Amino acid sequence: MIKARPTVFAIAALFVFVSCSNPMVNHLLGEIEKEKVRENVALWAGEWFHSLAEAIDAADDGTAVAPSEIFIRKDITTSSDMGGNGINLPAGKHISLKPYLPDTASVLIMRKPNGAALFTVEDGASLILDGLVIISGDGGARGVYVSASGTFTLRENAQVIDTDVYLKTGAKITLDGPLLEKPVAQITPEIYPNPDLPLPIPVQVLDGTLGDINGSHTQFDVTPEPVSAWDGELRHWCIDSAGYLKHIVASRIAFGQKIYYTDLQLALNEAYGGPDNLDEVTLLSNINLDANGLYKIDIGHYVRLTVPENSSYSLRRTEPTSKNIITVAAISAQLELTAPPDSEIILDGGAIWSSNPAQGGTNTSSITSTQAIVYVDGGSYMFGTLRLGNGAVIRNNDRIPGNGSGVEIRGDFYMDGGVITRNRTASNGGGIYIWGDNTHTADRIISGGSITENDSSLSGGGVMLDLYGSSRLTMTGGLISGNRANGKDGLQVSSAFTGYGGGIFIPGNNTYNAFYMQGGTISNNTSKSGVGNGVALDRIISPSPEFTLSGDAQITDNDVHLRYHPGMQFAATPYITVSGAMTVSTPVLITMQTYPASGSSRLVFGGPDFSPDKFTVLAPYQILVDGRIKTP
Repeated sequence: MIKARPTVFAIAALFVFVSCSNPMVNHLLGEIEKEKVRENVALWAGEWFHSLAEAIDAADDGTAVAPSEIFIRKDITTSSDMGGNGINLPAGKHISLKPYLPDTASVLIMRKPNGAALFTVEDGASLILDGLVIISGDGGARGVYVSASGTFTLRENAQVIDTDVYLKTGAKITLDGPLLEKPVAQITPEIYPNPDLPLPIPVQVLDGTLGDINGSHTQFDVTPEPVSAWDGELRHWCIDSAGYLKHIVASRIAFGQKIYYTDLQLALNEAYGGPDNLDEVTLLSNINLDANGLYKIDIGHYVRLTVPENSSYSLRRTEPTSKNIITVAAISAQLELTAPPDSEIILDGGAIWSSNPAQGGTNTSSITSTQAIVYVDGGSYMFGTLRLGNGAVIRNNDRIPGNGSGVEIRGDFYMDGGVITRNRTASNGGGIYIWGDNTHTADRIISGGSITENDSSLSGGGVMLDLYGSSRLTMTGGLISGNRANGKDGLQVSSAFTGYGGGIFIPGNNTYNAFYMQGGTISNNTSKSGVGNGVALDRIISPSPEFTLSGDAQITDNDVHLRYHPGMQFAATPYITVSGAMTVSTPVLITMQTYPASGSSRLVFGGPDFSPDKFTVLAPYQILVDGRIKTP
């Protein structure tokens, strides 16, 4: 029989059907392409599966010793590759995941399945990552959730990155052989030991081959422990060589690697650095100090002590003590205290004040010290160095007795930021006491920060220069405010005891003290004497203390008091030198212990830029253009 030949119309119709312009054909071809993309994701027992979940569901349960091996041939980055959601391994299921080496040497599993864990290992189940299998949460999802009696094992180059491994109480990660990548994983334990207990219950998070040459236990990070929700306090942890959590208090970078420390002093001892390249130690915990608590920056150590971003950590006394919190050695030693924006590093003396100590508040904690919070040593041409930067806080020291409650300086001192506040001493220098160096070579510079609400039971509420030595202080910025020199009745041996210099006291007692104020603000300080609330200069015995003013040096709502002792050798009123053009708009108020007799004058001011309109005196006294104060 002769077959009928197709008509022209039939051929045309067939052409239209198979044409790429046909929507139905396009749909069918698209589905075929999608199937090709989905196929061959995972291999088990010679059979290919379209998703990892399908392969795991189909695989035999295996055993902990001989798990079912599933080979993955490509990165898993879509829900369909994963199987739609996270994968649960139920009790009795034992799976090993490996790269399918004919196609790939490494596999990345990084799909975020609606916030759930990528893998959940139930009690009695086990999951092994064998070879370069990398689990990633893509910046958010939990990687692996391991139940209390579940088992999660890592071999060779396996990693869990940009996510974590959550371990229920009792669960551990088992290491089988050396791990060649770092970091291997971040561990989040359900519970942490309590470091505040004398014998905290240990928590183990790793077992297996921990003691290999690569130090596998150091290749894991631990999620910080939230301690206080209201202030964001965190405890930081590392893992010891036996796989147990250890509370860490500090870290530093050495040779490109981060080193964790459970002892802050050890971190300070291993931090060397140099004068222009400080070795940075990061405080990672609040540390409470008992009566013997003391940290040292020893000879040859140049240290920057700081905290992480958006954090606040403190060294705080919890018992009365005869120790400083930190001492800085006299030779080739330097400490810088600083913190990132919105962060603080706090040195706390432990006093709890009923109110501002500079306004008569009492210490309700009974925690006192015979020493300052920070002591900086120095000698002839040998000076330790303290630098205070932004975020540094030195506070709440109740020193009985001793000069300098916040900071006691014999070496170099640079205050670029930070705050010294709410310290009290039964002697002089509530905030800072600066000893003489006699060589006039030590640097003491305040260029920023604030010295506020400090109290001295004698003189120098905020700052005092040495009563018996020669010292210098330069102020180019910053604030000295709200401090008090309280004085004590019946102690008239020297004006240093009678409450002068609420902001700063500069004595002259057969010594050479100098205060160069080129900027910054001194305001709203008080003194028991009622004069010298801001600055007090006292010439007891020659030479007179030196005080220079220039630039934008602001002394507002306070006076500068000039005191001398008639009848004592070479007695004369202290002298103020205007060493540069003053740009202040508010005149500086000058008070004197003894004004000139009626109709006479006394030379008080000098310098090429002296201008009487930058100063004022109490009525009826007058300031003359030649720098004299005259009594009408």
